[in-house]
Amino acid sequence: MLIFEPCNDRVRWMTYDGYQLNSGEFNTSFNEVMRIATKLISQATCVSYILQNGGSLFNQPVVPLTPEHLENLEKVVPYHYDANNTTYRLACTGLDLFAHIPQYICCNTAFFYGLPPYAKYYALPYELTQKGINRFGGDGLYHQWTWEIVQEKHPGCQRLISINLHENPNVAAIANGNPVETSLGFSCLEGIPSATGCGSIDPTIPLELMRADMSATSVEYLLARQSGWNNLVGTPMSLAELLQSPSHPQKLAREIILNNLIKAIGACMAAMNGADILVFNCVGLSEMLPSIREICNQFSFTGIKTTLPNDNASKTNLELNAPDSPIKIIASEYRLAHAIFNMCYSSE
Repeated sequence: MLIFEPCNDRVRWMTYDGYQLNSGEFNTSFNEVMRIATKLISQATCVSYILQNGGSLFNQPVVPLTPEHLENLEKVVPYHYDANNTTYRLACTGLDLFAHIPQYICCNTAFFYGLPPYAKYYALPYELTQKGINRFGGDGLYHQWTWEIVQEKHPGCQRLISINLHENPNVAAIANGNPVETSLGFSCLEGIPSATGCGSIDPTIPLELMRADMSATSVEYLLARQSGWNNLVGTPMSLAELLQSPSHPQKLAREIILNNLIKAIGACMAAMNGADILVFNCVGLSEMLPSIREICNQFSFTGIKTTLPNDNASKTNLELNAPDSPIKIIASEYRLAHAIFNMCYSSE
């Protein structure tokens, strides 16, 4: 399977057959992206296009790429313009040139389509909510996959908190398979700060910047591309590198991220009156373990207890809770390609 994931000004690609993963990314002009993408698609047996925000038109995580769904895809481009427009143009090329192979649209907001109204809507005029100004969430493909995998091993779990630790960290509360809370909102800017995004801020800040003669486009670029922990510390780094760095310049950024993660997890616990299992999906699992224990220790009032993983434990899936902990703690590698591969084939 070939997977395309638009992200800011680049496109990630992954090939995965259920066992072996190869990946890369484009950071060039769109014409060059299309040239390389066309070559990759021509060699694939199946293609998946990740749609970052499907608005209200995509309420299923995986749908086949058809002319009808392509038409809907064009309609939701404005919800996350750069990424959605790239997905749309890639899908147009795929459907036009390679209609003979299975192709899918994989929507990252579809899982949160069913958020409860009190969690979905902002306190804005009602007519704006009717125009689609609401919380869409994000990373839903992996949050849904996390729930499904946990159910295989822990079928008694009713309240799950899924924590994705990568360049855009986010948290979701899932009760009996249904989303009840998420740290992401109308866009991926809301919530926990990311590598280049500001996270939740006072909404008057963009207004003040615009009063200081910054254009809307400049403000958007500042908040989405020139903020986050990379710009706090002055150099690009992964979340794993940030959380394990002992250097002083990274200390403030690390504390901001951890504080926001703890608040988001606490909000999810409150939304479900507790939790049965916490799952940390990590890019860089071994490097994240000390920070995961640090985060969990902040919830010691719940009775949660951590322990060190067994030396013989799996290196991609660890249980970190003590035997007498009322809340299970699972830490696993974030494997997006594996999740999409299985979700696409199970949708057939």
